[in-house]
Amino acid sequence: MMKKLMLKKMGTGLVLMIFLFTAVLSMTGTKLEAYAAASDFLLTHGYTDELEEGDSFTLAPLYMRNLTADKTITNIQLDFSKAGIAVLESGGTVYNVDKTIDAGDPQIDLNDASDKIKMKFIGDGSSSIMTVIVTYSLDDSSTILTEEAKLVLNVKKPSTSDPTPSDPSELKPNIIATVPENASLSAGKPGYINVTLKNISTASSARDILFKPVYSSESPFISVNPATQMPIKNLGTNASIELRLSIETDKFSNEG
Repeated sequence: MMKKLMLKKMGTGLVLMIFLFTAVLSMTGTKLEAYAAASDFLLTHGYTDELEEGDSFTLAPLYMRNLTADKTITNIQLDFSKAGIAVLESGGTVYNVDKTIDAGDPQIDLNDASDKIKMKFIGDGSSSIMTVIVTYSLDDSSTILTEEAKLVLNVKKPSTSDPTPSDPSELKPNIIATVPENASLSAGKPGYINVTLKNISTASSARDILFKPVYSSESPFISVNPATQMPIKNLGTNASIELRLSIETDKFSNEG
């Protein structure tokens, strides 16, 4: 019997392939390229209160979901030195996470019960994007990996401001991709997967989105091509769209 390749929810590019979405951000007088690349993890937060300059807040919950197929994320460290719009109230820039995230776990709050991530908002409201540098290893490996994550905060907009931000590179769409939990493919047979793209940015729309698969050496996929017409013309703030992919898998692929 032909084995099934079960694709885990939120895995998208990590189980299917490592992919790159390229979006062009258009603003008055400015045209930027923004990228949302696949990762070993997804970092999101659940803090929803509106912030203005000088406000203290606790970045909780701060969720990490492991998107690898079978690796444990260990030795996690969060560096807020490039946050720009917020600082740690402790005066430092690094928060050490005393948790490990196993593959297949639900999203885990990285806050320690007795030592939560306490911050102060120092932005003027013109930007809502906070950069977090995440260092970690897989399966306690000595190899330290580093990736940047973008978190979108709910900020109070200034009453008067220039329509073009002082640092336009900070304003980018933030696109995440998900697949249905029960999505599956048969080894050696062509099939289709529907991927939901959502722009979770509250400040920037994405335009002319292109799909470009990048295959890893261990990829079970022979070809991945969009069945949806490309490019995707527009994906507004907090908007979603469905991308249909035509996928051909290796007939010798293992179940997983």
